[in-house]
Amino acid sequence: MEETITKLEERTFYEDGSAEVPPEDIVAYNELRSCAGLYKMHTQGILEIQPEFQRDIVW
Repeated sequence: MEETITKLEERTFYEDGSAEVPPEDIVAYNELRSCAGLYKMHTQGILEIQPEFQRDIVW
């Protein structure tokens, strides 16, 4: 079992990670938001907390 894990780790380490992240068809960007800003967006209906594509609580 340990040998299998080691082989998987080595393969993952040496795989070509040159794939474009994110893919071309996904738009991704970073934004810095405060908790107060997020709360304000939620109360104004701008921020949807549980969209259909989001997972329910998993813990």
